[in-house]
Amino acid sequence: MRHTTLALSLVLTLAASAIANAADGPLASKAQAKAADAPKQVPEKGVVKFMRAKLASSQKILEGLVTEDYKLIAKGAENLKVMSRAAEWQVFRDPTYQRHSDTFRRAANDMIKQAKAENVDGATLTYVRVTMSCVNCHNYVRSVRTVKLENRDSLKHVARLLPGSKVSTTKPVK
Repeated sequence: MRHTTLALSLVLTLAASAIANAADGPLASKAQAKAADAPKQVPEKGVVKFMRAKLASSQKILEGLVTEDYKLIAKGAENLKVMSRAAEWQVFRDPTYQRHSDTFRRAANDMIKQAKAENVDGATLTYVRVTMSCVNCHNYVRSVRTVKLENRDSLKHVARLLPGSKVSTTKPVK
């Protein structure tokens, strides 16, 4: 069982490293290449700092899994759960985004339970669930922002075609 856990931890570490480096390496997806061509949105510094803190907590959980440090796993999962209630977390206020957040919180709670039970395999599988919920939510957020950008660009085009149009071409439509 210990060999299985170590192998799974190694796989997770390699996967996390690949995900972190994918944007710069030859494995970058077509979606990332397309996003690079899209108009840039400069995120607020507070949100970037918040997301980096979330990533740091995730990395601490991975460290705890690899070293079987259950206190570190539980602390990292608790940090993620607390962060998921912060104002910076609330990027959108719609049912789909709320569902992603709820899934994340349930997985974080499960990870805390697995850590308290000192079940490294259960905690590792829950870490994968937490990671998948992050990836799924970030995909959703990117898709919503892309649609909003496309709609804004369409309105700019319409505004240019209509003489005397009072449609603003500088602010996104809400």
